[in-house]
Amino acid sequence: MEIGGTLLAPAVWETGVNTAVKRLLLAVIFRHGAQWVELQTDERNGRSAAAIRKLGATELGIRSEHLVRRDGSRRRSRVFRLDRPGLPSKAAGRWR
Repeated sequence: MEIGGTLLAPAVWETGVNTAVKRLLLAVIFRHGAQWVELQTDERNGRSAAAIRKLGATELGIRSEHLVRRDGSRRRSRVFRLDRPGLPSKAAGRWR
């Protein structure tokens, strides 16, 4: 399972809204049986990476040049995994 981005107005950045929304979404996903969730962000987006880490996700590594940005450059993504609470953490499938 992968969660997509959360688009929020800059006025609510760093207010805890994103974390609250993600936690609610994760609770529903895990309640429906998912064992883990993948999250990713552009390697240049430190704010998003910090928010993902705050959720307790483990960074698996970098997925290289798998998307093309609007400007034609190739995106590299930081990939994270968040395991279902109560299960042993398994950070398998690291990318570099």
